[in-house]
Amino acid sequence: MMDVRRFEGGLLGLAVGDALGMQVEGSSDPGYIRDYGDARPDSVNAGLKAGQYTDDTIQMLILTESILKSHGFDIEVFVSSLIEWGKEIMINIERARGIGPTSLEAITNLLDGVDWMRSGGFGPTCGSAMRVAPIGLLYHRNFDLIAEIAACSSIPTHRSPESIAGAVSVAVAVGGVTSGLEIETSIIKSADYAEKHSKILAEKIRLAVSLRNEPPAEAFSKIGRSVLAAEAVPAAMYAALSGESFEDALLIAVNHGGDTDSIGAMTGAIKGAYHTIDGIPPKWLIKLEDCEEIRSSAKRLYALCESGF
Repeated sequence: MMDVRRFEGGLLGLAVGDALGMQVEGSSDPGYIRDYGDARPDSVNAGLKAGQYTDDTIQMLILTESILKSHGFDIEVFVSSLIEWGKEIMINIERARGIGPTSLEAITNLLDGVDWMRSGGFGPTCGSAMRVAPIGLLYHRNFDLIAEIAACSSIPTHRSPESIAGAVSVAVAVGGVTSGLEIETSIIKSADYAEKHSKILAEKIRLAVSLRNEPPAEAFSKIGRSVLAAEAVPAAMYAALSGESFEDALLIAVNHGGDTDSIGAMTGAIKGAYHTIDGIPPKWLIKLEDCEEIRSSAKRLYALCESGF
């Protein structure tokens, strides 16, 4: 029987990484962070308080709840959920929580009635990769299915080959560690699946694997840390590999500048599923926004998985 703690670790790990990284995303002077803090005044998330998460976690929860509602991934249900979120954003912009331009364009298109096959933008960013962990968790017994569903889940918001490859690779990596594979094996497998969509991103992941023993500053100078899927996704893979513990990996992920919240979220999903919730420092769970609600969603996702749905 699969361990529910992997599901809790995967979803909570994502949220923890997001909340840690959000405070310095885009900041010109991020310093070195070790714990939650209010978003820096020059961060794109200015106004968010310590322990709060961004749209990365919101979109993960939207995906999770849509899966639970339809007893498995259903693209139409997921799209309907994105539209409902878009309506909330139109009423209260604070619900956007730092949404990226590609996602915002797609949500606007969906609200305007554009079909989900054409609503997604072609910006090669990581906005579909950072939310995809629930797919890896639920379908961890079938990597081909993980890759197929993750690719489909990207299309309503992100249609570029790099974005789709990023979503596939993160979902496969999460699925790999959930099924009991080691992190390196899971990440190598994720590159193989990503290659169908983007050779560039797949090779960048393999580069990250080869740099796993290099110091972060040196490794990131070769990998990159921007919002581009071909940088943020491999950066998360490097952090997950080079940090021995969950905490070590997350501190590597959210420091060194760039797209810190998404890199933290993707790293947290992989390491959380690997180490389980037991590997996440209690201090980060206690102060995390909506911790118990996220944990409840993880338990329900686990129950769905065990039911065979």
